[in-house]
Amino acid sequence: MHRNYIVEFDDGFKVFYRGQNTVALPQQNKDIYFGDPLSLKREVAVMRRLHQTAIKAPEIYFFEEGKSGTYAILSFLEGVRFNDYLRQQGHQLPVFFNSLRDIGRTLASASTILFDKFGSVQADGIGDARINFADRLTDVLGRHATNPSVRSLFTDAEWTGIETYIAETLAEIRAHSSLRAQLVVYDLHARNFFVHAEGKHAGDLCGVFDVEFAQAAPASLEWHFMSLALFSLYGKKWFTKAKAAFLQGYGEGGGDVTDNQVLQQAYAINYALSVVGFYNGFHDGIRDGWSAAFKQWTLDIVRGSYDPGLQAELTRPLHKVPVID
Repeated sequence: MHRNYIVEFDDGFKVFYRGQNTVALPQQNKDIYFGDPLSLKREVAVMRRLHQTAIKAPEIYFFEEGKSGTYAILSFLEGVRFNDYLRQQGHQLPVFFNSLRDIGRTLASASTILFDKFGSVQADGIGDARINFADRLTDVLGRHATNPSVRSLFTDAEWTGIETYIAETLAEIRAHSSLRAQLVVYDLHARNFFVHAEGKHAGDLCGVFDVEFAQAAPASLEWHFMSLALFSLYGKKWFTKAKAAFLQGYGEGGGDVTDNQVLQQAYAINYALSVVGFYNGFHDGIRDGWSAAFKQWTLDIVRGSYDPGLQAELTRPLHKVPVID
């Protein structure tokens, strides 16, 4: 979606140029997980909200939206990507667990940014705002039925089972709707945020830069994605311990650690169907089989048993974190 450049001045000072791609196709300007409008203006607005928390986001030196195009001049963030930090530390499990605890504690500061409705965080407020989270999930999950890249991969019988599962899940969520909308960054996988490389805060979160999917949603949406992307980095054997370490820190930081299994199911099937549609027909030598893999994962969710480590395993060629037995 964007054009990104590093700009270095004569004195060595660096800034990051991020320009919006004005020739993108309409479907490329919708986010893949929630169907929300994407824009650089939205990202800048999210960064400004994050500046009110302990979660560091780039400083915005300049933002322009006009005849010359839409672009932002942003500060550089310190630190290293999480997967690089783990490699630098020799892939030690105690380092991994301690880091997840610290990341959780820092990330919990997003719970101070509250909203009165659920939806996408946009520059002008909450997009597609809903008072009840079940209504928001109904909108998000309902879009898959009209996406031919999703629907065409399932038989009629399979899709009927999926729709029944979604309807039952949403009904249960609606019956217990005492949920709070807070800022959720989302999409925090091992290559998508920075941690301190050394010092007393080594391994702790020190910067997020990819904030285009930010939501006003329950806290559990944040750490559900992380459970898919991070907690099985060293293999499924360590998923439970990794999740416990993260939630310990998240709770210590004041975050909501309520583990609502029905919400987790709704998040999981939305993620699965989103990936099915987005990567249908995708060919790059790494993601070729993702659509088919997540089709099966969707059916596993409906049957009541799915592998939470699938995403971490499929992305292993990208994050390069080894399995530890």
